[in-house]
Amino acid sequence: MRTIIIFILLVLLTGCVTNKPMPNLYSIKSYNAPIGKQLAVETGESLFVDGEYIEGEVIIINKKIEKMIPGSMHIPFPITIDKGSLRLTKLSNEWRYYSAEKGKFRATFPGLGSVLREGDTIGIRISHDKTDKEWFVDNSNYNSRYRGTIWTKNLSQEEKSTFIPKPSGYIFEARTLKEIVFDGYYGGQVHFQWKEFVDGHSQQKDFIFDFNGSGTEVGINGNHFIIHSADNVKLFYEWIKIK
Repeated sequence: MRTIIIFILLVLLTGCVTNKPMPNLYSIKSYNAPIGKQLAVETGESLFVDGEYIEGEVIIINKKIEKMIPGSMHIPFPITIDKGSLRLTKLSNEWRYYSAEKGKFRATFPGLGSVLREGDTIGIRISHDKTDKEWFVDNSNYNSRYRGTIWTKNLSQEEKSTFIPKPSGYIFEARTLKEIVFDGYYGGQVHFQWKEFVDGHSQQKDFIFDFNGSGTEVGINGNHFIIHSADNVKLFYEWIKIK
């Protein structure tokens, strides 16, 4: 009888654990160029993106954040996030994780000092259905003897309406991808990179064009645009043909 009761308890306990499947977060996007319209990108950003991918996102932090997060034994510990940005860095079955930049976050615990190690992160996590938003501290490397330690605290209503992810201009993860990236203007030349990723294989090729300050038509793998102006910060251009 005792064996049967223990078995029933184990079934009930394991039945409480739910593993949600990872939703399909990929979007299939075909680039529709606004022909004849002058556009602008900054160095490192993309002019052209086509494929099946997850777009990168960023949350802007306009001032220093100081919070108390419930920790072990429900003892709160302080965290700090400096002014800057939280970038999408990780996806789980239930959450999107937006982590602070390296060197711009701290966490301490009474009597222990810092409770972070290299690779630990602090930021905001948001459920895929956007109903839940939480501050998080992932110090799994500090607590390496355990299998993952994440401490959380719900955002306030005001924080939920303030800290909203926006497109970062970068690709987080791709299945297939074709991309043209502006790499800057220097030495009288405009630099671009063509990136292609298909079936787990990536290709990359540099394209360099002379530019003297006047309108110049250039082509990259059958995609043509006019360069109106360029410097080491920004490019102004206009599409005239997309392959």
